[in-house]
Amino acid sequence: MVYCTDFSSHCLWILFLVDKNAKFDKYLGQLQEAIVEFVRTNNPSKLFRRTRLLLAKCDENPPPVDDAIRHGHIDLILKLIEQVGDVSPSNSLLERENDDGETPLLLSAKLNQWILIEALLKKRFELSDKTDKYGNNILHLLANISDDKADETIKNVLAILPDDIRTKLLKKKNKDNQIPMDIAQTKNNTHCIDLLKTS
Repeated sequence: MVYCTDFSSHCLWILFLVDKNAKFDKYLGQLQEAIVEFVRTNNPSKLFRRTRLLLAKCDENPPPVDDAIRHGHIDLILKLIEQVGDVSPSNSLLERENDDGETPLLLSAKLNQWILIEALLKKRFELSDKTDKYGNNILHLLANISDDKADETIKNVLAILPDDIRTKLLKKKNKDNQIPMDIAQTKNNTHCIDLLKTS
């Protein structure tokens, strides 16, 4: 009788392995199809759909998305946002923080990348609640950019944010007890000050 139980367990184990191998083979086939489409069309959307969980599990710092933003791979990041924007927050590449506590939205603000900021906010407004390790939100980071270079971006951000979120961000103090307008004043960004004051 023991022999039958061991044999049954062994058969179940073999069936489990066969099923697992079949699933893995199916995934490899889908991955191959996605890579071929990417090479042929220069559109990574399908590839991102197939690999987003692998990217989300990457625990390197800085995250790969940070490097792409810093190196100006805007089209690539836009495709990624399109594919992962609706993924649950626990698996989201859009909420992954670097060593400075910056999410892709905060890093985009720090680098004054309006196209990325717009795409991220349109996909998920709640990302604007995030702050870096110094307590800076997107408006703090934009106000910190010298020579009023971020005034157009600030204007655009304020225009697309809902009133309640806009008000909250404008009044939010960072760890240095500064609101975004205070930072703009220390940088002598007069256009930014005007925008932050009138909103």
